[in-house]
Amino acid sequence: MDKLNFLKTALPKLFRTLKPDAKGNWGVMNAQQMVEHLSESVSFATGKNNQTLHTPPEHLPKYKEFVMSERQFKPNTKNALLTEAPYPLTKQTLEKLLKRLKKRLILLSTISKKIKVQN
Repeated sequence: MDKLNFLKTALPKLFRTLKPDAKGNWGVMNAQQMVEHLSESVSFATGKNNQTLHTPPEHLPKYKEFVMSERQFKPNTKNALLTEAPYPLTKQTLEKLLKRLKKRLILLSTISKKIKVQN
């Protein structure tokens, strides 16, 4: 299963098996916070929520190579854009957040297919 297909189909099913306040095996986020974080990250990737680039441009090829590889993130990898404590939860339910994530992943898939066609 390719990564995008995993994100669109398998991962939401896995998230639905969790209670919103379930803690991960590592890190500080609970299940609902993880879904919110992933949804926002997908929003950045689709260009719907633009951010200032914090990565030095000369590091981008190496970072892209990592993201496109099968290597896993190390547990507790720090994100320079996040604080030590997770952001407060939105007032949405986990189910609503999963629906929003699904819509964003469909958009990401569409954009990804267009990019592949252009290359």
